[in-house]
Amino acid sequence: MFQRKSIAFFQTQYLGLSVMITPNQELSSAGSSSSESTPIHYDVFLNFTSESTFTTALCDALGNKGIRNIFIDPKKLRKRKRKRKQVFASPDPLRAIGKSKVSILVFSEDYVSSPECLDELVKIMRCRRKKKRVVFPIFYKIEPTVVRHQKSVYEEAMVAHQQSFGDERVQKWKSALKEAAGLSGWHFEQGSEYDFVEKIVEAAFSKLPPKRLHTGEHIVGLDTCMEDVTSVLDTVSVLGIHGTAGVGKTTLAKAVYNSIVHQFEEACFLFNIREASKQRKGILRLQKTLLSEILDEKKKIKLRSVDEGISKIKQRLHHKRVLLVLDDVDEIEQLEQLAGYCGWCGNGSKIIVTTRNKQLLIDGHIDNEYGMKELNDNDSLKLFSRYAFHLDKPPAEYEEMSKRVVSYAQGLPLALKVTGSKLNHKSMEAWKCALDQLERLPGRKVEDVLKIMGK
Repeated sequence: MFQRKSIAFFQTQYLGLSVMITPNQELSSAGSSSSESTPIHYDVFLNFTSESTFTTALCDALGNKGIRNIFIDPKKLRKRKRKRKQVFASPDPLRAIGKSKVSILVFSEDYVSSPECLDELVKIMRCRRKKKRVVFPIFYKIEPTVVRHQKSVYEEAMVAHQQSFGDERVQKWKSALKEAAGLSGWHFEQGSEYDFVEKIVEAAFSKLPPKRLHTGEHIVGLDTCMEDVTSVLDTVSVLGIHGTAGVGKTTLAKAVYNSIVHQFEEACFLFNIREASKQRKGILRLQKTLLSEILDEKKKIKLRSVDEGISKIKQRLHHKRVLLVLDDVDEIEQLEQLAGYCGWCGNGSKIIVTTRNKQLLIDGHIDNEYGMKELNDNDSLKLFSRYAFHLDKPPAEYEEMSKRVVSYAQGLPLALKVTGSKLNHKSMEAWKCALDQLERLPGRKVEDVLKIMGK
């Protein structure tokens, strides 16, 4: 529930917010390149009375984490020299709330002095109930019970508001305050603000769609691959990653996705398309998943046919800057029915396709491709050791046997993971037994290794 911090005081300089818009401006390159009529989605809406050291630190930390699309009412910012890259938000906070994925409420002693803040709060809580939006309350140097039950300065302010704004409006404010203060959040009393802010930002980041994907705990040998792929993606719209089964194409695609996802308005990672498309109405389900994740719609999307799905995807994605990953594609039709070779998405969109079949990329006119290679001997032994011993290299007494086991995996991360996990915490006798089984394999194919070690 409420977490308290009390450590040395921290101050940070104001860096400016990265992406805001004026009524007649389009989003910068970190946001959307869509037309003015396209709805704009914000990652975070900040609800507070006026800029302070704390809110400045919070904004900076959000930006440093890659959360760029933040809405703040410019009337609440101090008048000071801004950096050139900063662009201000449209002065319509209530509309922006409905287009924000996460709202952060900063309750302070003077919060209830602002009718604008309270009106925003009412709208935020309504969006939480109706649109399932995420809300994080922060109780900055004020007790949550004061906010929840409108005691002390909150009670005095409400009495004054009642005379100015009437019973009905004040009652809405009171209900919203009670509801918001009942949510799980953070309570800051005194001391350092740094760790406190970092914890809030981590929580907000984890809740923001598009969400980051889990890539596994033991990743080895991907750094160079990621650099190569992201470098190519800087100049192209569609990139194909090809390689044999188990070589790590999906893991690479997830790692690249995580590293660039914050640059896009929306994102979707469609896993295991080859298998999913074999199921009854498989492509139709994939189309529904794509639309649901990209459009962030909670209600079930209805499609009567694949052709209708194609039409709807083209219509709804046309003005969005999208990151889309199509994992394990094995037929040209899957590209045509799910992505349209990036022509369906807005300017700046990127599509990554993973496949075992390089020829599919050629036939699909995806000229930009990256061939995934097996791990070298050193990285293979390192990855195996992390699963077998939770170390970067095997203990001396297991080194020779580890090298023999690793040779059967032929540099494939999947095989190294399976064999390492199978032998984890096993006795020397069990290791010798496993090696005997591997050495009796006639062709010593990786598929046979996985069958034996996966049992």
